[in-house]
Amino acid sequence: MTHPLSSMPETDAFAVADLLYSRTDLRGVIKSTNAAFRRVSEFEWEGLLNAPHRVVRHPGMPKGAFHLMWAHLLAGEPIGLYVVNQTQSKMAYTVFAVAMRLGDELISVRLKPTTPFVAQVKQLYDALAAREVAEDLTPEASATILQDEIARIGRGSYRSFMADALEQELSEWNRRRSVTPLRDIGALSAIDRAIGGVSDVVSQLDDLLRNSDQIPYNMRLQASRLEGRGGPISVISSNHQAMTMGFTQSLDQFFDTAKKGVGLIKHAKFLCGTSELLRSVSAHLSQEQGMDPALLSEDLDAMGQLQVQNAGNTEQAVRDVAHRAELLDRACRDMRRMVLGIEMTRTMCNIERVNAHGDTTALDGIVSRLGQTEVKLTQMMTEIGSSVDQMKQGVDTLMTGQQRQRQGALI
Repeated sequence: MTHPLSSMPETDAFAVADLLYSRTDLRGVIKSTNAAFRRVSEFEWEGLLNAPHRVVRHPGMPKGAFHLMWAHLLAGEPIGLYVVNQTQSKMAYTVFAVAMRLGDELISVRLKPTTPFVAQVKQLYDALAAREVAEDLTPEASATILQDEIARIGRGSYRSFMADALEQELSEWNRRRSVTPLRDIGALSAIDRAIGGVSDVVSQLDDLLRNSDQIPYNMRLQASRLEGRGGPISVISSNHQAMTMGFTQSLDQFFDTAKKGVGLIKHAKFLCGTSELLRSVSAHLSQEQGMDPALLSEDLDAMGQLQVQNAGNTEQAVRDVAHRAELLDRACRDMRRMVLGIEMTRTMCNIERVNAHGDTTALDGIVSRLGQTEVKLTQMMTEIGSSVDQMKQGVDTLMTGQQRQRQGALI
């Protein structure tokens, strides 16, 4: 029985400046590694070449984590994963690994994680590994539990988690090395925060509309008392109800558009972070000493192909985010026009209240409530508009950055 990962002492050989690189076939058999990987793992090159990558796997790792990783890779999807590995002398070392498929090979780049995510994930792994033994879980069942647990701690989905984790690990990695972070990731993070703000306000707006859905009904009751059927107030009430229903439908569509946008933003953010890692490890590889020239040439060629592949995927992901922001901006403008129509209800109702005969006390209350709803509705739409404007600014920064990268690639 192994000690819990959360309490394992770790080797001092793994420094923040290190990037560990390996290239394997689709079975996980090692074809190449960099010097930093060999130094940290304490294996000589002969002990790694043609060996399965699991030679560095820590026995305390849950099988579900690797099932999740292989499911992504064999489907051609990149993945980010916290992994606790083991040196030849049985010391632990933790990595945040980004693994990708390139044809019939797999490439993994790993940095030293330094954020609070590490302790949280190790505790999750310890609990999951214990369940695998106690409940005789299959790797597939364990992977499902892992994703559910990630969702439970507030990250929504595993894809969202790995995008946020990579962003934060890269941010801390750059800070500790006094390196300026990528502008693209910062722009995507700003868009991510803005769309989160949109979702929060939309939820509050939906509650406001549900709490005020009795206003048209009460208005019709007062209209029948003051003017009989078919009078102006009755017509105003019907129009208000129709406009509110139309606005609610537009709000639902807006929220659905925003919700789908979250996944697009996370995907783009992960790919941008991956681009930064690929550039960094390529720079490290180009300075490798004592490596077989033919093998090094293969590694640099593979990294070049992977960078081109990832750049294309990133560019498409950024375009998807920009399109989603455009849809939200258009929908926001449409809803603002609808709000102006809803706000006219109070004005028209107030005019008819003045002209009405009889006791208008109840109608006064309705007009007052319409006014309160109007103020809150206008305030919330202003907040939504502000968040959408922040998204547009982030997209402008993002598109400018992408254009610079394309121009740089042509020089």
